[in-house]
Amino acid sequence: GHTACELVTAAQSDWAGRYVISHKKETSNTFYVVTGLTGGTSYESSSGVGGATRFTETGITMDGTTLTGVDEQYVFVVEPQDGGYSVKNASQNTYLDWISSTLYASDAYSSHALWTLALNANGNTVLTNPAGGSSWNTLGLNGSGRLAMVRSTDSSVSNMYVWKETASGTPVYTTVIGAQHVHTPGSAV
Repeated sequence: GHTACELVTAAQSDWAGRYVISHKKETSNTFYVVTGLTGGTSYESSSGVGGATRFTETGITMDGTTLTGVDEQYVFVVEPQDGGYSVKNASQNTYLDWISSTLYASDAYSSHALWTLALNANGNTVLTNPAGGSSWNTLGLNGSGRLAMVRSTDSSVSNMYVWKETASGTPVYTTVIGAQHVHTPGSAV
């Protein structure tokens, strides 16, 4: 299924929901969308795509601050955990995980897959992993264009954004209860 997402521009009292995570929010060579990877894969690996797909290659359509046609591989489910949130890819069911200062996709949730989300003064969203201590603790993009754990002062941090799934992106089914029709045997109605 394809979903629609709206750019988050205000702090959330509860960050739980379904999101697209991006580096930049406008068309450029460095506008990337975070992609789910299989468990045990490093996002920072030089051999893979690094879990960041150039926006122009995603099939997603952008209209102002709205993304439509978002495939599940680009959707991350943010769920409350003790002390923060887990961030799990919707198609791979893998968690964004901090392992030895490196960003990994993990099949199981653990304490080092815990994140906090906060809107900063620039209006972008900062994802911080407490396991990283005071150094490699923030989601960003490294010099190779790969999603990575970076220092909170890294310039890529101020270019990280989240786009929350809107209600219109999910089909809603309703049942209309009207007057009950009684069928009479032998009649045409």
